[in-house]
Parts: sequence; C-alpha cells; structure tokens
Amino acid sequence: LIELDAKTTPQGKIHSIMECKSFIEQALQSSSGITINADCFLPALIYVVLKAKPPRLHSNIQFLSNFSQPNGEQLYYLANLDSAVRFIGLLEAEHLGLSSNDFSLYMRGEPVLPSKIVSLFDYPLKNNSNIQKSRELFIQYDQIEYNCEKFNENMLDFNRRLSQTVTDINELLNGSYARFSYFEQIPQSAKRENNDKKVIDILDQSTINNEHLPEPLSPEILIKQNIQQ
Repeated sequence: LIELDAKTTPQGKIHSIMECKSFIEQALQSSSGITINADCFLPALIYVVLKAKPPRLHSNIQFLSNFSQPNGEQLYYLANLDSAVRFIGLLEAEHLGLSSNDFSLYMRGEPVLPSKIVSLFDYPLKNNSNIQKSRELFIQYDQIEYNCEKFNENMLDFNRRLSQTVTDINELLNGSYARFSYFEQIPQSAKRENNDKKVIDILDQSTINNEHLPEPLSPEILIKQNIQQ
C-alpha cells in the first residue's frame, strides 16, 4: 500500500492493491487456518491501513475509480479498500471510549500510556505530579521519534520519485530521438553555424581605427604635355 502512490499507471496501482490482498490472506491463513471471508478480511485490511499510513490513499482510490477498468476480483478488493478508508474516516474518540488526545495518538500509530495508573497495592500512589510529568515527557519523546520517522520516509519517497522522474525523462528523450532521427543532426548543425558565424565576424571587423596601417596613397595627376612627351 505504501508503494501505491509511487505507481504512475492505473494498472500498477491495482497490482499493488492485489499484492496487499495476497499478503493479508496469507497472514490470516497461516495464523488462524480458517476460510478467508469478508468478516475477517476487512478488519485485517483496516489494521493494515492504520499501520501503513499510505500517502494520498484517498486520492489514489479516487484516481482508480475514475481512470481504471478493473475486473471483477480487482473491483471487489478496490471496494474493500475504499470501505476501510471510509470506516477510518468516520471513527471518533467517543465511539471507542477514548479521550481526543489518546485517540489521535492511536490513529497515528503511536504508543499511548494509560490515562490512569492502577496500583497493585492498597495504599494510594504518591507524587502523582511526577507521574504526570513523566507521561508528558514520554509523549513528547515519542512525538519527536514519530516526526523523525516521517521525515526519513519522506526523504526516501522524494529520492524514489526523483529517480523515477529522471528515468522517465531519459526514456522519453531516447524515444523521441528514435522516432525523429533528424534531432540528432541539430547539435552538429548548430556547431557548424556557430563556426561560420565566427569566421564572418572576423572578416567583418572594422579596421578604420587601426593606427598601425600606412597612410593611403594619394592619386597623381598627369598633365597633357607630360603625357605627349
């Protein structure tokens, strides 16, 4: 499911969903040994979505709904994935009997300490303020760790997307050169035109201001008498 957003074609996205379906079925079969049906598959799919936190999952489902033509089995599991996303989107803290803070931590997949410390002894716990401070520090530390993990995931996703973009551009250029062979002659023509331009520029340079040239010759007028002699 995490690779779903990196796929660029509808067929590739559907293939990722079907691979996820196969892994879930194998896990259920090996753990329980019961026949796989919707009653056990859908809760497992919801759990996988919560743990994986795929980027832009809702947008990818909308993309497949508008621009893909899945067959019967693919359409069934695409509908299951859409149902899982809708179920998660409708969940609220009061449905599970949780506080809003604990609910948000659970939805992000972060560990949650119990809001109340249950004592194993008869006497009440002392220093409740220290326990509360420890709980707050633990939550802050876990939040920092979570943000670091998300940053690493985003960097890996960025590198993967950048590499894929470079590969796609190279393939596009190679395909263009293969279809239009005259593109290969453009660099040579441009180089030849630049060389010709340099020669013309040299010939067209003005030499009027050159001080090292001799003075021009003055014409000599011959009179008619000298010509007859």
